[in-house]
Amino acid sequence: MSLKVLTPDEARLADKLASENLGIPSLTLMENAGKRLFQEIVSRFEKKLGRMRVAVFCGKGNNGGDGFVLSRYLKSSVKKLTVYTFGKEEELSPDAAQNYRLIKDSGVEIVDASAFLKQYAEFDIYVDAIFGTGFKGKLEKPYLEVVEKINKKPGFKIACDIPSGVNGETGEVANSAFKAHLTCTFAFLKTGLLLYPGKHFAGEIKVLDIGIPTKKVNADKFLIQAEDIASLLPKYFGNEHKGICGKVLVIAGSKAYTGAGYFTAEAAVQSGAGLIYLAVPEEIRPIMQAKLNEVIVISYDNLKEFTQILKGDYDIVAFGPGLGRTPHTVNMLKEVFKVPQPKVIDADGIWALSKIEEPNLDGSIMTPHPGEASFLVPGVSPGVIDSGRIEYVKKIAEKHHSIAVLKGAPTVISNGRDIYINSTGNPGMAVGGMGDVLTGIIAGLLPRIKDPLQSALAGVYLHGLAADLLLEDNTFETLTPTKVLIGLSKAFLALRRCK
Repeated sequence: MSLKVLTPDEARLADKLASENLGIPSLTLMENAGKRLFQEIVSRFEKKLGRMRVAVFCGKGNNGGDGFVLSRYLKSSVKKLTVYTFGKEEELSPDAAQNYRLIKDSGVEIVDASAFLKQYAEFDIYVDAIFGTGFKGKLEKPYLEVVEKINKKPGFKIACDIPSGVNGETGEVANSAFKAHLTCTFAFLKTGLLLYPGKHFAGEIKVLDIGIPTKKVNADKFLIQAEDIASLLPKYFGNEHKGICGKVLVIAGSKAYTGAGYFTAEAAVQSGAGLIYLAVPEEIRPIMQAKLNEVIVISYDNLKEFTQILKGDYDIVAFGPGLGRTPHTVNMLKEVFKVPQPKVIDADGIWALSKIEEPNLDGSIMTPHPGEASFLVPGVSPGVIDSGRIEYVKKIAEKHHSIAVLKGAPTVISNGRDIYINSTGNPGMAVGGMGDVLTGIIAGLLPRIKDPLQSALAGVYLHGLAADLLLEDNTFETLTPTKVLIGLSKAFLALRRCK
């Protein structure tokens, strides 16, 4: 099942629901959080834990309280335990204070965090329970110095709920943050853990159950999982033919950008579509025919000839990659909107879309990156869209009554109501042509999956998975769109095996 993702405010409401409506005291949730974190540490290190030195850094709020509970469980399980605190006992939140008194009475070594800055103590595990998911702004003294000193130390680093210094909603890091190998977040994923740069500081992310009935908590944000996508893949019965598998018209490429047409059309081929047509200007028809063996290449010299092409028998129209940002592209898109088939619009098609008043996008999919998305949100820069990608993908989908795929790290998808965050992909995909491949994958899947949202989710996940699987034999530097096309076979195979 897709994992629910909450903002910090939504997570606090979930805690409140558990306490007030379901009768689960906040102290019980804190106890469960610390205990589950202890169990996760035990499962990771097993018998080695008894020979390890552990430092737990606890703030004044409930995140610090989770750390105090953890420390109580760790006391008899590790070689050496030191708890570093910030502030006085009377400054702690009520629940944190109660758990502080418990470890104080049990004889746990408790030291003011300022002493850590003067010590040369080395630990095998460092646990960050300083700030929780509500943190905003930048780390100040002495938190900044403590976190930066920990980051320079060897040893395994664990963040409790979220790395301190990371904005729990946006993933923003103003100046510095705890650099975790593992982040154990409680009950639900938080948006700040999945958005950059927060995701970079989080390391591996593990969601720990602390007793909140997750089914009773509503969410509009989800992390896409492999099993979700595996269930969407087309079923084969044995009597398929090319007509059943879908007829896709790709409108892409120009004299300057022949690769765009190639990648989009070939990706549709590799995604299982039955018949793929590529419409290109006549001047590049010979080039495309030489490059594409499984694609029917058709050409046009003018808008009238292009309009005639649109009268063919197609299930899906993919439009935009490499067409150029010219009035001719705008006129072509206007003609495309006159045909009833669902559309997948990308790249220069997004620019052309911004020049058309009230286009009919029902049942269609848009796949902009932040630069292209800025054409659809006048006055908002690509950087602002990138840093607020969850907010803006929903706005774009709402405004255009379509499925919006905002490419990037991470890629996010919305139908105007819900937001889906992709969990595949890597930095090696940051090269030209990758977006064209994605457009072709989605277009190739849409005739068989039928549902635009599901097709977008499957296409995005497969695209990233193909690139991830390539890292078995490649580095980030050597990933290319051509390799991703070849790698799609392994991605499909991996998903079908996880059903």
